[in-house]
Amino acid sequence: MLSAVAAEWAAPVVDYHALAPEIILAGGIVVLLLVDLFVADAKKWILGPLASFTMLGAFIPVLTLALSDDGVRSMFDGRYVVDDFSLIIKGLFLLAGYVVILLTADHLREGDYYQGEYWFLLMSSLLYQEQAETGHAGPPTHSPYYVVCSQCVNKIDQEL
Repeated sequence: MLSAVAAEWAAPVVDYHALAPEIILAGGIVVLLLVDLFVADAKKWILGPLASFTMLGAFIPVLTLALSDDGVRSMFDGRYVVDDFSLIIKGLFLLAGYVVILLTADHLREGDYYQGEYWFLLMSSLLYQEQAETGHAGPPTHSPYYVVCSQCVNKIDQEL
């Protein structure tokens, strides 16, 4: 039985260009953690610029995906979709994260730059937000937005 299932299995096609923003952010998070772990406190000012360059680096594939004429990209049986809306949201969150990093430059000047967990949490939350926008864990009925909207619609129908 297992050999019959294995015979039908085909390797999924992975579009690394569509996954590039998440890959860059994940790589940046790992580099931030390693730098925070192995660099002395006096040199941890490098974490802020490293986080900002990671944001800008993740924004480049968003731009190239938006400017390409490939249309909607879908992987893993439609569970990961990159369309115009997801690219706009990705770009918005990356630019918002970059602005937050620029606003915390004052924090660096005051000498409180030894807290590497701040950069880790900021980058991790942006990675989650980017993945949540394009990644779908299942049918649309499992989406939290769908559940909330359907509950609102049911309540309105009951009131009418």
